[in-house]
Amino acid sequence: LEEAKKIFEEKDKLYGSAYKRHGNLMITMFPDGITLNTAEDFEKFYLFTMIANKMNRYASHLSMKTDGQDTTKDIGIYSFMLKEIEEEKKDDTTARS
Repeated sequence: LEEAKKIFEEKDKLYGSAYKRHGNLMITMFPDGITLNTAEDFEKFYLFTMIANKMNRYASHLSMKTDGQDTTKDIGIYSFMLKEIEEEKKDDTTARS
Protein backbone atom coordinates (compact mmCIF):
# COMPACT_ATOMS: atom_id res chain seq x y z
CA LEU A 1 0.00 0.00 0.00
CA GLU A 2 2.83 2.37 0.82
CA GLU A 3 4.45 1.63 -2.54
CA ALA A 4 1.18 2.41 -4.36
CA LYS A 5 0.91 5.68 -2.44
CA LYS A 6 4.48 6.57 -3.41
CA ILE A 7 3.79 5.88 -7.09
CA PHE A 8 0.63 7.98 -6.92
CA GLU A 9 2.50 10.89 -5.36
CA GLU A 10 5.28 10.69 -7.99
CA LYS A 11 2.78 10.63 -10.87
CA ASP A 12 0.73 13.42 -9.29
CA LYS A 13 3.86 15.60 -9.15
CA LEU A 14 4.59 14.84 -12.78
CA TYR A 15 1.09 15.13 -14.25
CA GLY A 16 -0.88 16.96 -11.61
CA SER A 17 -4.39 15.75 -10.99
CA ALA A 18 -4.99 14.89 -14.63
CA TYR A 19 -7.76 12.50 -13.63
CA LYS A 20 -9.67 15.46 -12.18
CA ARG A 21 -9.39 17.38 -15.47
CA HIS A 22 -10.56 14.43 -17.57
CA GLY A 23 -14.26 14.85 -16.80
CA ASN A 24 -14.32 18.48 -17.93
CA LEU A 25 -12.35 17.54 -21.04
CA MET A 26 -14.97 14.92 -21.96
CA ILE A 27 -17.84 17.33 -21.28
CA THR A 28 -16.17 19.88 -23.56
CA MET A 29 -15.84 17.31 -26.35
CA PHE A 30 -19.27 15.76 -25.84
CA PRO A 31 -21.52 18.53 -24.46
CA ASP A 32 -24.64 16.51 -25.37
CA GLY A 33 -23.21 13.28 -23.99
CA ILE A 34 -22.35 10.24 -26.05
CA THR A 35 -24.22 7.04 -26.79
CA LEU A 36 -22.29 3.79 -27.02
CA ASN A 37 -24.24 0.73 -28.12
CA THR A 38 -21.92 -1.80 -29.67
CA ALA A 39 -18.71 -3.48 -28.60
CA GLU A 40 -17.00 -1.54 -31.38
CA ASP A 41 -18.40 1.74 -30.00
CA PHE A 42 -16.95 0.94 -26.59
CA GLU A 43 -13.61 -0.16 -28.05
CA LYS A 44 -13.26 3.07 -30.04
CA PHE A 45 -14.34 5.21 -27.10
CA TYR A 46 -11.86 3.44 -24.82
CA LEU A 47 -9.02 4.19 -27.22
CA PHE A 48 -10.27 7.75 -27.69
CA THR A 49 -10.22 8.33 -23.93
CA MET A 50 -6.74 6.81 -23.68
CA ILE A 51 -5.52 9.25 -26.35
CA ALA A 52 -7.24 12.13 -24.55
CA ASN A 53 -5.59 11.04 -21.30
CA LYS A 54 -2.17 10.97 -22.95
CA MET A 55 -2.78 14.39 -24.52
CA ASN A 56 -3.65 15.66 -21.05
CA ARG A 57 -0.36 14.22 -19.77
CA TYR A 58 1.54 15.73 -22.68
CA ALA A 59 0.11 19.13 -21.79
CA SER A 60 1.75 18.68 -18.39
CA HIS A 61 5.06 17.92 -20.10
CA LEU A 62 4.74 21.09 -22.18
CA SER A 63 3.92 23.19 -19.12
CA MET A 64 6.87 21.82 -17.17
CA LYS A 65 9.18 21.71 -20.20
CA THR A 66 9.92 18.03 -19.58
CA ASP A 67 10.43 15.11 -21.95
CA GLY A 68 7.17 13.63 -23.17
CA GLN A 69 8.56 11.08 -25.63
CA ASP A 70 6.96 8.09 -23.92
CA THR A 71 3.65 9.89 -23.92
CA THR A 72 3.87 10.67 -27.64
CA LYS A 73 4.72 7.03 -28.34
CA ASP A 74 1.64 5.95 -26.38
CA ILE A 75 -0.53 8.38 -28.36
CA GLY A 76 0.81 6.87 -31.57
CA ILE A 77 0.13 3.33 -30.43
CA TYR A 78 -3.44 4.10 -29.38
CA SER A 79 -3.98 5.94 -32.68
CA PHE A 80 -2.85 2.91 -34.67
CA MET A 81 -5.12 0.66 -32.62
CA LEU A 82 -8.04 2.98 -33.41
CA LYS A 83 -7.05 2.98 -37.07
CA GLU A 84 -7.06 -0.84 -37.05
CA ILE A 85 -10.65 -0.90 -35.79
CA GLU A 86 -11.69 1.63 -38.45
CA GLU A 87 -9.97 -0.36 -41.20
CA GLU A 88 -11.58 -3.63 -40.06
CA LYS A 89 -14.96 -1.92 -40.20
CA LYS A 90 -14.20 -0.58 -43.69
CA ASP A 91 -13.08 -4.04 -44.84
CA ASP A 92 -16.28 -5.61 -43.44
CA THR A 93 -18.42 -3.01 -45.22
CA THR A 94 -16.53 -3.46 -48.50
CA ALA A 95 -16.82 -7.27 -48.28
CA ARG A 96 -20.60 -7.02 -47.83
CA SER A 97 -20.97 -4.73 -50.87
